[in-house]
Amino acid sequence: MGRHRWGCTWKRFPVPGEAAQHRVNFAKRGEAVFKWLDWLELKVLNVLSVILFSLSGFVMFLESVMRSTAGTSLQWSDEIARYAMVWAILLLLARAGKEGHHIRIDLVTMYLKGTKKMIFSLISNFLSFIYSIVFTVASVKIVIHAHATKQLSASVLQLPMWAVQIIMPVAGVLLCLYYLQRIIEFKRFS
Repeated sequence: MGRHRWGCTWKRFPVPGEAAQHRVNFAKRGEAVFKWLDWLELKVLNVLSVILFSLSGFVMFLESVMRSTAGTSLQWSDEIARYAMVWAILLLLARAGKEGHHIRIDLVTMYLKGTKKMIFSLISNFLSFIYSIVFTVASVKIVIHAHATKQLSASVLQLPMWAVQIIMPVAGVLLCLYYLQRIIEFKRFS
């Protein structure tokens, strides 16, 4: 580091070895982010999704028992079951993208070998990454609009729709991160 005459610091031009070291440090930071993302998926998202699926199933079971035994219905059960199921699916949507279970054209990849298959996979991941960015931006706009117009759910619960829809941008960001991880891993291992 050098000093400029006004007191601020400036970095000298790196020698060839330093540039490689900088790339290694950047890769280590990227791996740390992806390790954190894997931890989040394993410890939080999977557990939360199971809880939400279980809640949805329990509420639907309770509703069917109430209808068959008491002849009455819980007014809030349909909405809770629906939103819990949607939240669980959207949380697991990102994991499906990470595992490569989204847009795959098996008929095409079955006949491709070697480099062509790798290129097709990279293009598919890149297009999925672009789609996840578009999905995230659109869902943020939807949530902002629902908050600005103070939309409420149509049932007895009167839930604010922005709170229900906030899962869409969260799932979109996770999807972006997972596809970015797949693209980076593809470049690293190819």
